[in-house]
Amino acid sequence: MEKENHAIERFLLMSDLYFKLYGKTSRDIDARELEELFDAINDNSPSASPE
Repeated sequence: MEKENHAIERFLLMSDLYFKLYGKTSRDIDARELEELFDAINDNSPSASPE
């Protein structure tokens, strides 16, 4: 559960950082940019391993 919370927190922080750095709001981003953001966040996340 804690690992899931970390993943959610990380996603929210990375998303917030993206919007602040690029000066965008959720209304300004298009589907392509949103997909690229998700890909970038997922590419840099640690791989899930069974515990």
